[in-house]
Amino acid sequence: MKDYSFIISLMEWSHSRINLYRTCPYAWFSQYIIREDNFSNFFSEYGTFIHDLLAQFYKNEITRDEMVMLYITQFKTEVASRVRAKTFDSMREKYYDAGLDYIQTFEPFKFSKILGVEKKVRFKISEYLFTGFIDLCGEHENGDIEIIDHKSAEIKPRSKKKEPTKTDEELDEKFIQLYLYSIAIFDEYGKYPKYLTFNSFRNGKIIREEFDAEKLEMAKDWAIRTIKRIEKDKSWNPNIDFYFCKNLCNSRNTCEYNND
Repeated sequence: MKDYSFIISLMEWSHSRINLYRTCPYAWFSQYIIREDNFSNFFSEYGTFIHDLLAQFYKNEITRDEMVMLYITQFKTEVASRVRAKTFDSMREKYYDAGLDYIQTFEPFKFSKILGVEKKVRFKISEYLFTGFIDLCGEHENGDIEIIDHKSAEIKPRSKKKEPTKTDEELDEKFIQLYLYSIAIFDEYGKYPKYLTFNSFRNGKIIREEFDAEKLEMAKDWAIRTIKRIEKDKSWNPNIDFYFCKNLCNSRNTCEYNND
């Protein structure tokens, strides 16, 4: 097979880029090496639409009432893709209702100073260059920094059980993204964020945890180990999962493994 090491050596990394490889190496290969045409999906369109509305709100470009009106009038055009499921119409309605309820009733995050909305950051882990976008970042009156990521997924709070549950492990995996972003915060402000927060807007849950230096090191290790795997991969074998392959993968319409 052709050697792609030169292309990979020039890459700028991100949490999403690394995480896609862990989901499916072939999807990663299709998107970042051979650059197949990408196709959006209902879930990404839904999340992007509400992300954009929240960004405009926190930049003081629109009021809540304007955000609600934009949501109602633009939902059909901004969230146009379908899911291959018999229950899609009812599911779409539930997503619509959940989003509308959220933007009509949420309590905005309050800071003494907003440090960034859709804040682009660049940082290094070892010799690898990373980039990312922090949805919302602010400083409290006491100087503590908090970074917030808006999520369309229904994220469940930590169980607080003695032995970690599967849900706890999934939550730890999601927090990796914010721990990686915390490196950029330290580079810019000379201190790590005090709080890492997920705003799970579809179910209205706020999941906030204090920064843990040990988890930061684990996140760095996760990133480096995965990049090393990518650098060594020669086969790009797919991880075939029916729902991901049919509905979520950006290369689903061109993938040779995605056969009906």
